[in-house]
Amino acid sequence: MIKIRLKRYGKKNRPTYRIVLIESQKPRDSKTIEELGHYDPLLKQANFKFDEIMKRVGQGARLTSRVRYILKQFS
Repeated sequence: MIKIRLKRYGKKNRPTYRIVLIESQKPRDSKTIEELGHYDPLLKQANFKFDEIMKRVGQGARLTSRVRYILKQFS
């Protein structure tokens, strides 16, 4: 199953996340299929390709609960 989820980047105590399309069984920081945006929780900023995310959801990708929350908050 393909999921749209967060991949952690950044420094210690300064996380940033990328919103990525990845196989659900792979580890969090493994190779991704596609990068769809990024999210900075400390600055409360998010940039993402909304059209591409909706296209992938239409093709059967699942959103994690956290990504769904981010999309609702910043759309």
